[in-house]
Amino acid sequence: SQSRATMILADSQATAHDLTKFYNTVPDKIHVVYPGVDAEPLLDSMQDIETIRAKYNLPERYFLFIGTLQPRKNIPRIIQAFKQWQHQQNDPETALVLAGGKGWLFDEAWLTDVENVILTGYIDEADKSTLLHRAIALVFPTLYEGFGFPVIEAMHCGTPVIASTTSSLPELVGDAGILVNPEDVNAIADAMAQYSQNETFRQQMIQ
Repeated sequence: SQSRATMILADSQATAHDLTKFYNTVPDKIHVVYPGVDAEPLLDSMQDIETIRAKYNLPERYFLFIGTLQPRKNIPRIIQAFKQWQHQQNDPETALVLAGGKGWLFDEAWLTDVENVILTGYIDEADKSTLLHRAIALVFPTLYEGFGFPVIEAMHCGTPVIASTTSSLPELVGDAGILVNPEDVNAIADAMAQYSQNETFRQQMIQ
């Protein structure tokens, strides 16, 4: 058990904090060691975008979420923010692509009265880098992450990110993306508008 361990490895400061808060772990025992993403195979798998678009039936422009479709991933608010963005921008062409399997407590009602939301199901690992690279942004304002690998993968692929001000995500993003309150649909929609309407800003975030 953690009480007998002489050292405990945590994958983020947020996880280290949770260990102390919820399990009364002695802070001196905890060492934060961040995981990494091997960029070379990720980038080597980059494919022709037209092939990927045909495979998943995607439009030219889309926002992307990658992960299991479940409440912890904040899927209902991501969809509502996209709906709000659609109305504000009067853009019927751009899609929200939710790339991942339906998880625990997925609710079809989340999709009611929203156009251009594409559920791909599980995606092939070899397709991930291309999907990321051609997205307007990765929309990842999840409610909790011990460590958010899609954020790091997006950065490697040159994709700007929208992430949460909570849990481990601020550690990963720093000032290299837009951080939002994950419970604020307006803030998520505004972040989407910043990336879609200001290419100069978008390129700055990529850099």
